[in-house]
Amino acid sequence: MRVRLACILFLILFCNVFFLAAKTVTVTTTYEQVTSLQFQYGAPSILQQYGTSSNIQNTHFTSLLGVLTITTDGKNLKNPSLYAISFDTNITITGYVYDNGQYILASVPVEVWAVTIVGSSVASVVQLQNGTTNLAPNSGNFLPGENTMTSYIILINTNKGLGYFIPGMVYSLNAGLGSFGVSVVPQGGGNTSTPVPIVVDGEETTTAPIVDVGEDTTPDIPFQGEGDGYPFTHEFQFTVLNNVESFDLYNAIEGRKATIAAAQLKVSLGDPTKQYGVQIAFTSNAPGSDFEMHLNGDPSQYALPYYLYLNGEYMQKNVFTLWDGIYVLSNGSVTLERPITVAVKEGTELSGAPEGSYSDTVTVVIIPLDTL
Repeated sequence: MRVRLACILFLILFCNVFFLAAKTVTVTTTYEQVTSLQFQYGAPSILQQYGTSSNIQNTHFTSLLGVLTITTDGKNLKNPSLYAISFDTNITITGYVYDNGQYILASVPVEVWAVTIVGSSVASVVQLQNGTTNLAPNSGNFLPGENTMTSYIILINTNKGLGYFIPGMVYSLNAGLGSFGVSVVPQGGGNTSTPVPIVVDGEETTTAPIVDVGEDTTPDIPFQGEGDGYPFTHEFQFTVLNNVESFDLYNAIEGRKATIAAAQLKVSLGDPTKQYGVQIAFTSNAPGSDFEMHLNGDPSQYALPYYLYLNGEYMQKNVFTLWDGIYVLSNGSVTLERPITVAVKEGTELSGAPEGSYSDTVTVVIIPLDTL
């Protein structure tokens, strides 16, 4: 009887050891993209409580792109990493900026950062690189006493400073930001990283796009200015009216101006005691410093240079002019119109031009201003 009892105890101990070794840790990963992208100065609002520990200063130009959350039921996580990152590291945003007293069109370098929060503090700040980026500052357990880490993926410019980017402007990415996968070293897994699925919009995937606004991989990102020292309580609406389909060029020579459209500017939600204004410029894809109409609208064909005027004022190509002196009525809004006219440049001989239809595509650029 004693021998049989010893065997029973041995079997119970063996079974206990077996079940302890079989216990696993579950890692769950989700990524939530920001559906309405927007630039601002300083840290995105969700990170402002962490102050300078996020490495984001109030002079940095930022846009939150998405939120990655990794949760484990074992309070143990090693080497949480983004892998298969595929974006172009030479990322820029393009739009109008205010540089050295001038409004110019510029392409400005930006970076993609991941600011990771564990518990109530910033655990790491890293710049994403092509290939693999480790979100942890060390190779040990990244979640001592916690079961969740949250990484905020941010588009950021760190060196242009306040006043460079213009409130009301829209800045466009020059390239897509690609996608990423997530890997971790499982508990008891040695040093080998293992991919884990990512849940995006309720569906599991091996890789998630950093930005996926509809089908646009290079979305435009507005800088509204709200809450960044550039409060816009008023609104501007610009419209081109009565744009003629054609006109006789002989009506635009020898000092005569042909009316081709009207510029309509509406201000809403304004203060009747304040003056408003915009910077306005006209540009086109035609080469050279002059506006040019080309045969059949083809820049490679015969060109007729011309002048463009707004309300009788000569508008130099690609140069901004202040449209000010705007006051809203007692209801907070006002609508103004100014004629757009053209004149063929003096010295241009229409008799020497090949017969046909001449045209040019002109783009109007509006920079809204705060009260003057």
